[in-house]
Amino acid sequence: MNDKAWSGWFFFDKPIGITSNFALQKIKRIFNNSKAGFVGTLDPLASGFLPVALGKATKIIPFIEKCDKRYLFTVRWGIKTETGDSEGKVIKEINIYPNKIDIVKALNKFIGNVEQFPHKYSSVKINGQRAYKLARKNMKFQLKKRQIKVNNFTLINNISEKLASFFVDCSSGTYVRSLAESLAESLGTLATVVELRRI
Repeated sequence: MNDKAWSGWFFFDKPIGITSNFALQKIKRIFNNSKAGFVGTLDPLASGFLPVALGKATKIIPFIEKCDKRYLFTVRWGIKTETGDSEGKVIKEINIYPNKIDIVKALNKFIGNVEQFPHKYSSVKINGQRAYKLARKNMKFQLKKRQIKVNNFTLINNISEKLASFFVDCSSGTYVRSLAESLAESLGTLATVVELRRI
């Protein structure tokens, strides 16, 4: 690239396996180390839409980072992992797998304003440190409930007895892993997210 000062938006489809910050640093280098920032952190095991602002466009980030977000995700019923996704070790198992009718009924309970605990393996800061870092050190800490809003929560495909995929349209700050675990709890079972994509 030349010495042009870049300003604008770069819409990146983040692959699984890299952090949002790693993607950001790569993009900055491509655009001649322009000032840059992204909207909405995606976990390494999540893929999808990562908006990256370049140059003067970074000034807009505070005005849009609270926008609603949409995800497609798949859960595996009957297991609970320490991280809420397939990265963590399985800490509990149960042979209860909900049927399609019960799943659809349960989804209605999660539409509208919902109180949610962020997942302990999340990027929420506790006294200046990320919660997931404290959790990995087996340190005890308390997360506060937060109110989120779920605009739409739909069963996309009842793939098999143990797998189901969903679409959710939700407010910023919603933790899909926590939402999946709460849904499973309402169905008398356990769940972990095995695939997550922001669209």
